[in-house]
Amino acid sequence: MKNIYIYLSLLAVIVLGTACNNEWEDEQYEQYVSFKAPIASGSDGVTTIYVRYKDNGKVTYQLPIIVSGSTVNSQDRDIHIAVDKDTLKTLNLYDDVNGFNNAAGLLADKNHFPGIDIVKFGENISIIQKRSTVENVSVLEVYEKAIEIFRDYYQYEVIQGADRKKMEKIPEAAFREAIANALIHRVWDVDSQIRISMFDDRIEIVSPGGLPSGITEEEYLSGKLSVLRNRNLANVFYRLGFVEIFGTGITRIKQLYAEALIKPDFEVSENAIKIMLPIFEKNVDLTEDEIVIYKLLSKTMLKPISEVAPYVPFGKSKTTKLLKEMCQKGVITVEGKGKGTKYIIS
Repeated sequence: MKNIYIYLSLLAVIVLGTACNNEWEDEQYEQYVSFKAPIASGSDGVTTIYVRYKDNGKVTYQLPIIVSGSTVNSQDRDIHIAVDKDTLKTLNLYDDVNGFNNAAGLLADKNHFPGIDIVKFGENISIIQKRSTVENVSVLEVYEKAIEIFRDYYQYEVIQGADRKKMEKIPEAAFREAIANALIHRVWDVDSQIRISMFDDRIEIVSPGGLPSGITEEEYLSGKLSVLRNRNLANVFYRLGFVEIFGTGITRIKQLYAEALIKPDFEVSENAIKIMLPIFEKNVDLTEDEIVIYKLLSKTMLKPISEVAPYVPFGKSKTTKLLKEMCQKGVITVEGKGKGTKYIIS
């Protein structure tokens, strides 16, 4: 009997020993990966990393990682990164019953949704200098591509001594708000692109779909009320910092042009919303009547008085007098004489 107890005890030791060895073996070959990044002060433990988009859709970014475990890592490893379902659920992009929704589809790298059609015009709409259509890709890519093209035409650098100063013809912040507004508030069940028309003196953004039900044009333009057509998409744009607060886009654009001579224009119709962003020019010392005339003139085309007088609320003689005073202020330039006299913004 004593021998039986001894055998059972030995067997238990062997089993336990084998179990411990197997457990140690599993632990030995199990490794965990975590990111290593400097934590910026005042960032609440979060480090923002910017990865620039490339045309081919492939981006290489070297980010240090920590491989932990009971053995030393001695080889290169491929790490696959994905957004977990809990995060997608938090963003209201996925649920267990229906799967991914339309907002998730809009954010997907490849999809079937329309995007933007950008055209850079010359002196008139008959001259097309460049055209770019971005569609069937993530709205985030659409957003970034629009900004990239904007910078090509409306930003430049001025060298001041040893420094370079970036100059803007149109505030980039205003253009960002206008594009984000178009993407967030457009109707997506209409197979139509957001149309961006770029001119030397302005940009026009037309998005498909009028105002959502429950809001008037006055409420929309004043920022008193905001009704989100695509709430989940707006939430993602907000979390990414593309928009500040829901419903403040139009108000922010107006604020950015507070000191501008010509203000942005907003046009709302049943099936579309149009935003016009003019070239930013500081409000010089012009009277209200002179400003009326200024808005009718161009920086690129000479205009005779016959193309100005019919569109002002005063007579031709007063228009001629005001044009002369504006010329003396250096705001406009006069070319020609007599009936051939034409005016252009200086």
